[in-house]
Amino acid sequence: MDNLSKYIIDNYDGNPNWFEDEVQTNWHLQRVRNFIDIMDYLDGKHKILNRPDAVWKGRNFKVRKITLQYVKPILTFEESFLLKNPVTLTSDDEETLNKYKEIYKKGKYDNLDIKLPRWIYYLLLY
Repeated sequence: MDNLSKYIIDNYDGNPNWFEDEVQTNWHLQRVRNFIDIMDYLDGKHKILNRPDAVWKGRNFKVRKITLQYVKPILTFEESFLLKNPVTLTSDDEETLNKYKEIYKKGKYDNLDIKLPRWIYYLLLY
């Protein structure tokens, strides 16, 4: 019996719909919500922009809403630093390494590495 089967039996009593229950756990929901919040922040949807105008002594004052974009340049630098160099495959087993290199070259994964969508990169970070 493998680890997944044991986990399903231990936590879900062998329920065939265990995956639906698993993805509804609080830990997974928080993880996905955190990722969505990060993507919203990077898209410019800041909470401060929803701040209402202030009223003081019956007069309305328009609240200034300043957003600083320090995160984007840092992530852009980090992304270009990590993805600028081609991937180097290493292994002690030369035969396996040659097969991997052949597949990598045939699938043109070196081009794909450079064109990775930004959201996949952020998903890997967080």
